[in-house]
Amino acid sequence: MTTSNISKLDRFRSDLRALESGVYFEQTTKLNHPTPDQLYGPSKLFSTIKLAVANFCDEDNCYVEYGTYRGLTLLAAASVSEGVECIGIDNFSQFDESGLNSRIISSQISKTGLTNAKLINADFDVAADTLLPSTLNGRKIGAYFVDGAHDHRSHLVGMARLVPHLSEESAIIVDDTNYAHIRQAIADFLRIFPDFGLLMEAYVPAHPANLSARDQGTAFRGWWNGVNVIVRDQNRLLPRRLPQQPECAMLVTTHDLFRHEFAEIAVDILNDNQRVANGHDVDPQRRIASYREQTPSRHRYFNVQSKDLSTFELV
Repeated sequence: MTTSNISKLDRFRSDLRALESGVYFEQTTKLNHPTPDQLYGPSKLFSTIKLAVANFCDEDNCYVEYGTYRGLTLLAAASVSEGVECIGIDNFSQFDESGLNSRIISSQISKTGLTNAKLINADFDVAADTLLPSTLNGRKIGAYFVDGAHDHRSHLVGMARLVPHLSEESAIIVDDTNYAHIRQAIADFLRIFPDFGLLMEAYVPAHPANLSARDQGTAFRGWWNGVNVIVRDQNRLLPRRLPQQPECAMLVTTHDLFRHEFAEIAVDILNDNQRVANGHDVDPQRRIASYREQTPSRHRYFNVQSKDLSTFELV
């Protein structure tokens, strides 16, 4: 690692320290010298994304995000420098009841004139297979924001699959790290890929939805539902450590969940029980009786997904 690489990591660390302490300053970079209002958005999360772009991205090192929603973080990243291509990946399978999110992003790109922002409207695995590599066209990823599906697999695979595309000098920003299973995915990633180190952890006492109005405002201006930052650190400049209190015990129960008769409606059943506990369900017995009608093809025990698989196949 060269001196410039070390200073790039040190500068990013210094920026994050200043961000947390509330010291806002003009970030001098080769990216057209962004002004403070360009680098610091409405929250420390947005500012972290912008600082990662400013420190690790250029014409040859893109910004990529997994989970774009309506494009706020994508456009925040694109605003740092028109010379950095910023790519969002989302298939809009969640939080898009109106079906308008993709059009909202396109409209915002047009309104802001941030033509360096691009959208890949596809499932992440499909995008990682072909669409993202063709969009990168030989370039690397300097900054990567992970905010896609919030299960353990999606986060672990979401980080792992893009490792071949990450620059030797790169940062991964992971949102919603208040969730223990997200921290477990980060811990698993760091164990599998020892060239990466955990640079920063920031948490809030509870999910913002469960905070007081005052504390919600603090979370919005701060780290929202928790943020971790990982950097590629092949020379082991950072001490190796894992996120605080990752959660593996509940993940072990997924085997029993997936083979259960009611696995396909498990969340519905939990919601039904919550309504009963809250006294909002007038006929819980009738609702419970309907479960088996909703899963007619499931067995009472040991459900597998092998019906249409080859009996024997040798390559």
